[in-house]
Amino acid sequence: MRVYPVIVVVTSAMLTYVAYAKEKTHAETTPKGPVTQTYSAEESSAAGAAARRKSDEQQRTWDRKTKSITRGICTGC
Repeated sequence: MRVYPVIVVVTSAMLTYVAYAKEKTHAETTPKGPVTQTYSAEESSAAGAAARRKSDEQQRTWDRKTKSITRGICTGC
């Protein structure tokens, strides 16, 4: 008979914590104001090109490591 009050207390404590955590997370993720920096077409293009170069370099590195370990990139799907 003592189990039910313990379950009720633990459940209510968990529900209040979950509500608090959701509220805190929501407050942290909402933007504080309008975005003040805008990018020109040239800046946006340059940022995209830099991201592509970085991605390509990461892919080449991964391919090189995979090839050195498995003697080939293809594993024979």
